[in-house]
Amino acid sequence: MEKFTTESIKEYSKKDSKRKLIVIHGKVYDVTTFMHRHPGGAKLLGSYSGEDATDAFVALHNDKALVEKYMKPLECGVVVDYEDNLRDFRELRKVAETSGWFATKPFFFFKYLVQCWLFELAAVFILWHWGVNLLTFVAAALLLCTAQAQAGWAQHDYGHLSVFNSRRLNHIGHELVVGHLKGASSHWWNFRHFLHHSKPNVVGTDPDIGVPYVFLLGDKMPKEWGQKKRGFMPYNWQHDYFWLLGPPMLLPLYFHFENVYFTLKRRNLRDLMWTVSFFAKFFYVFNHFFSSWWGTFALYMFTRYLESHWFVACTQMSHIPMDIDRDQRRDWFSMQLKATMNAEGGSFNDWFTGHLNYQIEHHLFPTMPRHSYPLVQPHVKRICSKHGIPYVEKPLGTAFADIIRSLKKSGELCALRTGIACLDAFVALHNDKALVEKYMKPLECGVVVDYEDNLRDFRELRKVAETSGWFATKPFFFFKYLVQCWLFELAAVFILWHWGVNLLTFVAAALLLCTAQAQAGWAQHDYGHLSVFNSRRLNHIGHELVVGHLKGASSHWWNFRHFLHHSKPNVVGTDPDIGVPYVFLLGDKMPKEWGQKKRGFMPYNWQHDYFWLLGPPMLLPLYFHFENVYFTLKRRNLRDLMWTVSFFAKFFYVFNHFFSSWWGTFALYMFTRYLESHWFVACTQMSHIPMDIDRDQRRDWFSMQLKATMNAEGGSFNDWFTGHLNYQIEHQ
Repeated sequence: MEKFTTESIKEYSKKDSKRKLIVIHGKVYDVTTFMHRHPGGAKLLGSYSGEDATDAFVALHNDKALVEKYMKPLECGVVVDYEDNLRDFRELRKVAETSGWFATKPFFFFKYLVQCWLFELAAVFILWHWGVNLLTFVAAALLLCTAQAQAGWAQHDYGHLSVFNSRRLNHIGHELVVGHLKGASSHWWNFRHFLHHSKPNVVGTDPDIGVPYVFLLGDKMPKEWGQKKRGFMPYNWQHDYFWLLGPPMLLPLYFHFENVYFTLKRRNLRDLMWTVSFFAKFFYVFNHFFSSWWGTFALYMFTRYLESHWFVACTQMSHIPMDIDRDQRRDWFSMQLKATMNAEGGSFNDWFTGHLNYQIEHHLFPTMPRHSYPLVQPHVKRICSKHGIPYVEKPLGTAFADIIRSLKKSGELCALRTGIACLDAFVALHNDKALVEKYMKPLECGVVVDYEDNLRDFRELRKVAETSGWFATKPFFFFKYLVQCWLFELAAVFILWHWGVNLLTFVAAALLLCTAQAQAGWAQHDYGHLSVFNSRRLNHIGHELVVGHLKGASSHWWNFRHFLHHSKPNVVGTDPDIGVPYVFLLGDKMPKEWGQKKRGFMPYNWQHDYFWLLGPPMLLPLYFHFENVYFTLKRRNLRDLMWTVSFFAKFFYVFNHFFSSWWGTFALYMFTRYLESHWFVACTQMSHIPMDIDRDQRRDWFSMQLKATMNAEGGSFNDWFTGHLNYQIEHQ
């Protein structure tokens, strides 16, 4: 048996440590090979390597005698200076065990399952008795949402082994409730939820806060990401877009995807069968009331939409406003109190939240049945008071509102940025510098005393370009490309008018429209860069016309996105064109970093294959439409909206004449976007994806652009096909 000290054991907490040792009751266990067989997952066990895991072990296992039997062969030593430094908390656990607060009451939980079935039956009765109309549809969805929310709290009880004394019965009950009543995987829930319990609010371990590319949480991560200019979302508005990308996306979309991916990845047929039984039951029952399965699907998704808001409010009120940080290796009691808060108790609050308003007690004693939380609460408060540890408890409404307040605070913290010399960026991105400098004058606050012009050759070249007239505009040069666009559109109309609609004319029209759209894309790019007219105002008007009326997009959205790209090309966290790490990992450095940290969930070694499924096919047809609409509505830019509407009105008005329904026109439009997306991605990404992609290295303008950009050879066809973006270096 080896002998360790509390200090020497900490050496095994390092990520590069080949041995994974944990301490339980002063004994040291080598879990290096056992980690991958651990029922709670390797990540959970690995997060306690080099630490005293006594309280986590006791809290997360209610059959300790059985588990200790399997642990015996893993024992490899003792901690010679081991000290029980959580005596009060461990004494409280003994009191809880001897007082019967861990004793299960199956009937207490059974009544909640009966509630779920009654709510479901009430939804069926409403649709059967009064038929389907807007009122009954909403009423049924509300009842089904309540059933699903309560089933969610019920499966949570079974998952924590707190309904029966038998571990096996709890597991069977959990599979039944989470699978047949909720349509989810019990193994997925266990994997995800016990990671959360083992290290709540710990960045890199707790999956409930692992959403930095959408929301930044806490006080520390936003500052860090703000200073490093990581991420691509407008985080200072995250409290607003939370209502669009938070609850509306979580249960209806993300959890479905993650469930299916996890179940198929683990090949868990039993979970899959339970999940299928839920959907089979739901669609079989409710298909009787709708003329098609689309009605049932709409009812299901609206139910999930409502439930998602309920779920997020009740679970995140206890964590998002609390401390969120990297692993500080705190003891169990301090860690849970730092990351968790309560909402006040009461009959309605307890029912509405599934007793998760007692989140502190639940996190300290995860296997304790929820009916015992009010009994242990005064004792927890007493320990906190004795040791000066804050015990946070709020009214339910305040707790809900603090989710939004915390998001707003974190978003504002992210707005911090560090300074860098930006003369060349300023000169490159403004062609009316005298006007801009006039507005900048009041912002001037000092001088750099050791300022040095260290890019003399490049800046001399710019002066030569200006004096040689290379910046002089030629409006007719650009006008001929617009004429091309209209001619291609007219040719598409002529084909459908003259030969009618068949497969050949449909494809031919789509190819012509795709060419028109691609060339309009290059044209709006010219207007957006203020390079068509000498007048800034005329360029802006032309840009709104071309990108709005000819392309159906927002000029302000394009400016916001595209000039971010130009200011820091291929810089992770700034350039939105490479901000897709949860789908594609680009460059050499980010893939290594994400691979070592085991971040992301996509099979990145196949990304060159699924690129043809999730790359061009999704970019213009889906993602850019969504981002355009969100940006325009968020900024309340009515002029952009009107231009966009004019494009779709024109397109559908013209082509609806050739199809028997608007679905045909819609199919033509989406197929055109599908083709155009491949053209667009090829011409724009060929210049950047193969180049250096990294976090901000604070390079000068010239070096930064050359590191991130490459050219394709020139030539009449190449220039036309790429909109002269084969000269990407010079353009940048």
